[in-house]
Parts: sequence; structure tokens; C-alpha cells
Amino acid sequence: MQKLNRFLIVTVAMVLMFGLTESVKAATQVPLLTAGNFAVLGGSTVTNTGSSVLTGDLGVSAGSAITGFPPGTTSGTTHSNDAVAIQAQVDLTAAYINASGQACDHNLTGQDLGGKILTPGVYCFDSSAQLTGTLTLDGGGDLNAVFIFKMGSTLTTASGSKVSLINSAQSCHVFWQVGSSATLGTTTKFKGNILALTSITLNTGATINNGRALARNGAVTLDSNTITKSTCATSSDELTNGSVNETEVTSSDIKVKKTASDYKLNSGPKKVTFTYKVTNEGDVALSDISVKDDKCDDVKYDSGDSNNDNLLDVTEEWKYECTKKVKKTETNTVTAKGTANGERIKDTDTAKVTVSTPGLPNAGSNPDEADSSLWMQIMSWFSF
Repeated sequence: MQKLNRFLIVTVAMVLMFGLTESVKAATQVPLLTAGNFAVLGGSTVTNTGSSVLTGDLGVSAGSAITGFPPGTTSGTTHSNDAVAIQAQVDLTAAYINASGQACDHNLTGQDLGGKILTPGVYCFDSSAQLTGTLTLDGGGDLNAVFIFKMGSTLTTASGSKVSLINSAQSCHVFWQVGSSATLGTTTKFKGNILALTSITLNTGATINNGRALARNGAVTLDSNTITKSTCATSSDELTNGSVNETEVTSSDIKVKKTASDYKLNSGPKKVTFTYKVTNEGDVALSDISVKDDKCDDVKYDSGDSNNDNLLDVTEEWKYECTKKVKKTETNTVTAKGTANGERIKDTDTAKVTVSTPGLPNAGSNPDEADSSLWMQIMSWFSF
């Protein structure tokens, strides 16, 4: 009986120990306090070019310079090194320390965030972090799921990159603790709260939908951006249909451009290589890409899928080629198709190749007349 009691005591102790360990490692909400009232908070300056739109307060401290408002606008109050901005910086510092002190669940050093689907936790990078393409955060049905990304130095996103939330994940629970500076590339669609030690730069058209740009010591630089301060939903209905809506209106579009290695074959029939460049003109990645030419059967993919995820991302240009012997003047059509949001979309382009025979009538303007003239001349060769 004594041995059994000892066994039970040891077992309970181990359960408590491992349970405590897991609770320590799990990501916990980072309290922003008064810093949470700000869409943008700078340390030294806040500068803006173009028609940036902020939903939330705008502030700076210990610096005092805020420029570019207008033409930029904010729905909240502007605080230039006043008591409110000073306190917000104090709270931002505490939030930054909180995030940086949370234990890592996963070390992603050297890996691009693009193409990944991540569950709640703390993700760490020893130095810099890069996002190229789409990062998907899966809340697993938990409205309170927390995601923390810790970078030793910089955070950089490529043009057209995106952070997407699924299964009840919320921007208000996403935190990016950046050891130096963060730079969002052109037209990036970002989510979550950026807590940067130094500076934050949003290039032209980048957006933070339900999040914040909060810099402790350096500048926040804007260029025709939209930043909406995040709020938390307390129910699934509120998340999808209420005042807190993480769903973005996305558009899908595909374009194809066709070129030929030769457009005029003045020496008669010849092999011609057709090149097709396919791009994504929308703001959501395209899957199931197909490229077909109505008069060239062997269309082959050449290059362009930079992250090898089989998705035509907004930033990519895929190249295809097809080679055939063109015997007579013809116009052929290429059709490129892709799928986004369950919808199949397409685009077409044409190329005309003119074939001429030396010493004979040009077969370019009217192939039927040219063929008739050629036949009459051949027949005249056999006339006596």
C-alpha cells in the first residue's frame, strides 16, 4: 500500500510538472493596455506620403514630428509626445518585453513563412524573418488562439504577400515582436500587431487589416496605406457577421501574354517557338493552372513558381513554351485557366505568324488566294 501511495504521488507530481511546463510554453495574450488605442505609434517620427487611412489613434513619443496628415487621415486622436503618447510608449515597452519573454514552441530560422499553415504558438527566428506569398494562421476553432512571432532582427514581406486567418483565428491575438525593423512590401495584406524595437515601413499600398504598427524607438513610415486597429470578437457570429469581421473582399484575375520567336517567315515553313507568360492580377493565389494552345499541342511549363507551392501567387510570373513547324499563315490562340475561391477563371491571347514562299505570291494577307495563285503557277509549269 505504501508503494502504491508513492507511485500515485510520483505520478501526480509528473502530471502537474508536465502540465505546468506546457502552460508555460503556450502562447499567451500580450497586453497592449493604452497602446492598443493606436493604429500607428512611432518613437521618433511618423511620416506619410499619399492618402493613408488610419482607424484608431495616431501618435509619437519621445519624438514629436508627425507629417503627411493631411493628406493622410485618422479616425482617432493625434497625440504628439503628450501624456497619452508617453504612456502608450510605456505600455508598448511592457508589451514588447512580454512577447519577447515567451518561450519558443517552434524555431523557424532560415525558413520563409510563405506557404505555411501554422497553428497557435510561439514561433521564433534567431535573426530575420521573411514572408513571400501567403501565410495562413489556423485558430483550430478557438477564438482566443494566440500566435506570437519573435524575430531577432528584421521582418520583411515581399510585394503582394498576405497573412490569412482561418478557423476562428483573430488578428487581435497575433503579435509580431521585431528585434529591429519591419518592412511590408508593396500591396502586402498584413494582419496582427507589429511591435518593433526600432522602425516600421509600409511600402505603397500595403495594408494592416485588424492590427497595428507600433514602433518603440524609431520612425513609422507610411505610403498610401490602410491600417485598421484590431478588436476582438467574443463569438463566432460576431466574428463573421458582426462588427468584428476578419473576412476580406478578394478579387481573382488571371492574364496571359503570348509571343512568337518569329512573326514573319519569309523563307517558307519553319519551326516557331511560342512563349506564354501567365500572371495573377488579383489578390488571391490561383491553383490548378492550365495553359493550352489551339494549334500547338506540346505546351510545357518552364519557370516561375518561385516557392514551389503549385500556386500562382500575386507576385509570380509563370512561363510556358511550345514549339511547332508553321507551314502556312495562321493565327493561334492560347487559353490560360486558374481557380480561386472555387471559381474557374480564364484569359486568352493570340499570335499571328505569316508564311511567305520566295519567288511566289505572299501568303500572308489571304491564305486562300495565295494557295490558289500558287496552284495556278504550279499548273502553268506543266502547260505546253
